[in-house]
Amino acid sequence: MSDVFSDAYWTDEFEVTLADLDRLANYIRETGRAHDLTTLAHRVVRGRLRYGSETSAAARATWSKDPSVKLWDPAAQWKVGDRVVVARRVRTGQKDRFEARVGEIVGETVVQREGRTIPAFVLALDGEPEPAKYELASPGSEEAEKWYRTVQMVVESQRASVEPEEQAHGILLKHGERIVSQLLEALQGDPRFLELEGRWFLRDLLVPLSEDQDAGLYQALLGRVEPLLTEALLPQLSPPLPEGDVGLFSLYAALVARSDRFANRGTPSRPLWKAVPPPPERAVGAFYVYDPETYEVLLWPGQRLTPDLAKRLQELGVYDSVVKPASG
Repeated sequence: MSDVFSDAYWTDEFEVTLADLDRLANYIRETGRAHDLTTLAHRVVRGRLRYGSETSAAARATWSKDPSVKLWDPAAQWKVGDRVVVARRVRTGQKDRFEARVGEIVGETVVQREGRTIPAFVLALDGEPEPAKYELASPGSEEAEKWYRTVQMVVESQRASVEPEEQAHGILLKHGERIVSQLLEALQGDPRFLELEGRWFLRDLLVPLSEDQDAGLYQALLGRVEPLLTEALLPQLSPPLPEGDVGLFSLYAALVARSDRFANRGTPSRPLWKAVPPPPERAVGAFYVYDPETYEVLLWPGQRLTPDLAKRLQELGVYDSVVKPASG
């Protein structure tokens, strides 16, 4: 087994182990809150640097060939939903330093610079309150080469540091594809863990929703046009769930389990929720609806739907927001 301070160990020998996952589960339990991939990966790396290589069994018998988390490259091909490791400049005291951060591409945008319009991606980075814009560059361009040189200098500086925190950031920036991809794959494959918006929690800390809470939330969501974040739904629950991550993740787990009532219109890791409308045979009107072409009243509260009426409401694109389940 190579020395953990060598590149050979992280390139060829490192594996996330069952013991790693046990320690991370204990850390979440002790803190009583969810933690992001950056924090969890950093703890794994620091553990290796402090205690040496891990001898327990790997968390998975085999790992995916292609990494699910890649190092940011401004000249590479990306899409919304991709997960990345980036070198993030942060201000500490009177100087700037770089930290390895894990994030997810959540959108596309452009940046205006010196009269040029530069395409960019919007990254939601762990630990950052607001998304960051990362500009793209053509392969072989000066902008791309400058990025590579900057990251290389940062890694070399951090790997030469005597500070464990700096060393860990350098390892994550250089070997993050292997480390974070394995960690993500291991967490996703372990039923103890649950992810929401880039943070991980434990299922055995969750509390169940009552049928009254579930039904009340469904009624509150019916008729809403815009989908809502999980945390935005918490005030709709009566009685309320426990504060903090226990309540948030408990609600998330309940929404996922009730796919017959709640639909995710966002991404798997960053969900947005809408109520699933009842089928026409079990639906009645919730509001008055006027036909925009004839001004005829198509629907009124409590009205039963016919197949033709349901089809017209669907053609107008309003069916989901103007019906509710029939009582009885």
